[in-house]
Amino acid sequence: MRILFLVFLLVFCSSLSAQYSKVNLGLKLELEKQTDKEAMFPLFVIGDVSQIKLEVQKLKGKVVRSVNNVVQVELPIKHIESFSSNKFVESIPYSFSKGQTLSDTMTIHNNVTPIHNGLSPLIQAYTGK
Repeated sequence: MRILFLVFLLVFCSSLSAQYSKVNLGLKLELEKQTDKEAMFPLFVIGDVSQIKLEVQKLKGKVVRSVNNVVQVELPIKHIESFSSNKFVESIPYSFSKGQTLSDTMTIHNNVTPIHNGLSPLIQAYTGK
């Protein structure tokens, strides 16, 4: 029972901390691995676009692009934690999982193979290029 309470307390406290700084555990671990704290780190930031852009420029970062309320930025690693605590930053989504190759059988199940091959009634192959 005591262990369960400690686990709950740990999870609760870490979620409060993550909500305040908006830097999730995956991002924290990735940033800790980096040795050059001056290096630029790519991120997506959700929030007030105009204020995010101003703050990124002030921190000597780079705004790559923005769509709606999502801004793709590059920030020096040393500034990410403090940047995330700004009120105009809603969240910084980050996942350290690697992508996974899709199953080749999906092209068969979704009838993509005949389209790639240009089978009848198509007059040519369509590959998406």
